[in-house]
Amino acid sequence: MALPGHLKVLANTSENLVVSTDQIPTITEILNRLEVDLPQLKGTIRDINSKKRRPFIRYFFEDEDFSDFDQDATVPDDIAFGIKTFYIVGSMSGG
Repeated sequence: MALPGHLKVLANTSENLVVSTDQIPTITEILNRLEVDLPQLKGTIRDINSKKRRPFIRYFFEDEDFSDFDQDATVPDDIAFGIKTFYIVGSMSGG
């Protein structure tokens, strides 16, 4: 998993992260595990109560945007088996 720079600073890492789950991963399961492993990220990617993705945060699997997909659907096999990277990206608006 790749995080944007400001979340890497908060997580105190400069590396991409490996998140392990006990089941076939979904975006929800990946983020739940991330928040357990790195509690300092809780509330930064998703709202603490509703668990909805925060504005200006996007999820990508390689070059495909999965931000608006069902968060409880299983991720592609290439992501589940660590072949490809799951990216959390901070987006910007304006011009």
